[in-house]
Amino acid sequence: MKGRTMIYIYSRIKGWWGRTGFIDKAMSMVTIAILILFLVLFALIAQGNLGLLIVKSDSMSPSIQAGSLLVFARAGIEQVEIGDTVVFREGSATNSLVTHRVIEKAYKKGEFLLRTKGDSNHRSDELLVSEAQLMGKATTVIPSAGRALAYTKTPAGLLVLNLLLVVFMVLVMFDRIRLSQRMAYVATEGALVNPIVAGEDERVSGEG
Repeated sequence: MKGRTMIYIYSRIKGWWGRTGFIDKAMSMVTIAILILFLVLFALIAQGNLGLLIVKSDSMSPSIQAGSLLVFARAGIEQVEIGDTVVFREGSATNSLVTHRVIEKAYKKGEFLLRTKGDSNHRSDELLVSEAQLMGKATTVIPSAGRALAYTKTPAGLLVLNLLLVVFMVLVMFDRIRLSQRMAYVATEGALVNPIVAGEDERVSGEG
């Protein structure tokens, strides 16, 4: 039963692939890839393994520019090493997040504490970072992606997204029209050729 189902799905996909134009195929592949990426990313975020942060200052410049989208992995303070870039809360009672580099790791009063500093700052941060403040370690930085993500939430950004959607729909429509015309042309060519072939077959059979 499973084998028949897989064969049926494969035949349907193969048939759809043969009937679609280049733009449809390209857009479909890009859309599927983006959906898979976002599904995996949000699944990890939902499980608490990853977090996202839009960098708003240049304190970590030039390694991390303002407007970048930073992905960080949840980590305990024991897993952090000197030189790691970490994300932490400025205070235990605030939601403001900071991304700085660890320059010292100390053990005081029975717990590990981190001394941090922005790469472009002249001095280290005044307060040490505790386990309760630590959110995780930076794993990936996507330049300008945070700025683009924030822009999509503005009225101008929403307008641009709508315009891009309209352009995409127009391109797909023209691609399908062109494909339909090509298929109609092929069908017409076949209709013109078949009577000739049939006539030749009849003539050959009559001569025989």
